Amino acid sequence: MTDPDVFRQELKTIINQGYSVSDEEFNLGVTSVSAPVRDHTGKVIAAINLVGPSSRFSKQRIYYFASELIRSGDLISERLGYWKR
Repeated sequence: MTDPDVFRQELKTIINQGYSVSDEEFNLGVTSVSAPVRDHTGKVIAAINLVGPSSRFSKQRIYYFASELIRSGDLISERLGYWKR
């Protein structure tokens, strides 16, 4: 991704859906799904990530993995003192 406008739009999408997907963006045949971990102020300080062969990441499984990662990221964030508002 080299166009700044496309990059900004992608960031908006990630923020709205609460997770990101890298589908063979860095390595062919590799897909990853990530969700944020927040500190007590709500600032994103880390991410929880799942990486594997693209052949195992159908759209349905990406949605499942994303929901589980978001849940796990939220639990970690809560232990760090963050509470959703």
